Amino acid sequence: MVLALLAGAVVSASGEQNTVTPIEKVITLLEDLKAEVESEGSGEAATYDEFACFCKDTTAQKSEAITTGQDTIDQLSAEIEAKTAEKAELLTEVEELELVDVLVDDVEEEVEVDELDEVDVDVEQLPHLPPALP
Repeated sequence: MVLALLAGAVVSASGEQNTVTPIEKVITLLEDLKAEVESEGSGEAATYDEFACFCKDTTAQKSEAITTGQDTIDQLSAEIEAKTAEKAELLTEVEELELVDVLVDDVEEEVEVDELDEVDVDVEQLPHLPPALP
């Protein structure tokens, strides 16, 4: 008897399922899948748009930073070149001044020697000194 009840339940359950045909089940599954894919697609599109804006903004910022950096490099390179030229000029001037200093020292020595040579002591022109003591 239990077996007959179970068989009747299976038949009635299968009778209810027969109202929805397998093709209708497939159509329902495909429609659900379509709705799911469309919702995921719109979510992915929003994420992509956000990422694309981020990439565009970041690229613009990085490009500007690179341009600014290159300008700074060019400016500093020119400044280094100018300072190097100025240093070379100053070193040349220092060398010239050192040479002038050496020449001035030489001239001063020559003048001192010439002055000493020019000093002729004329004994007759010297005031008469008392005779030396024996």
